Amino acid sequence: MNEEKNPLSIIEEANTKTLEYFNKTYLNNLELVQKLKTELFELEIQIETLQKTRDLYTYQGEDRRNVFSPLSDVRDTSVSRGHQLAEQIKALEEAKDSLENRIKQLEDDITFYKAQVDMLSKASKCIHTVLIGKKESKNTVSDESDNGIEFLETVDTEDKSVHNYAMLRLEDYERSR
Repeated sequence: MNEEKNPLSIIEEANTKTLEYFNKTYLNNLELVQKLKTELFELEIQIETLQKTRDLYTYQGEDRRNVFSPLSDVRDTSVSRGHQLAEQIKALEEAKDSLENRIKQLEDDITFYKAQVDMLSKASKCIHTVLIGKKESKNTVSDESDNGIEFLETVDTEDKSVHNYAMLRLEDYERSR
């Protein structure tokens, strides 16, 4: 069957696929940011632990010595341990900075994707409204001044009390049968 599709149906389908793509990307980035924030938290704990270890087990000044160590190795050992811990802390802080930059970049991307999803959702609602209007207006002659775009506004023409009365009458009819 070689039916020609309505151009608005094609637009709606493309909009839906684009919306799904941006929504999927948005959700994936949210999950990734949460994982990276967890990783960042663990990294901060490692840095804090190493800093406390460095403060506890290395000498703050050069004039203190360990009484139980040979005199020649005292400075070398304490300086090398302090130096090793400082190097580890420095490497972890660089990784932390890199991770924070990555999280910031992903959060900016998330903001962009969220805006796109919102825009495409609104467009999808408008397209759907126009398509419904087109289907209903096939029975009537449309005005050419609106360029084929017709937005529907739902107006409640039936009074609530009339509806309730009709429901009661229907219920009464069913009981009598």
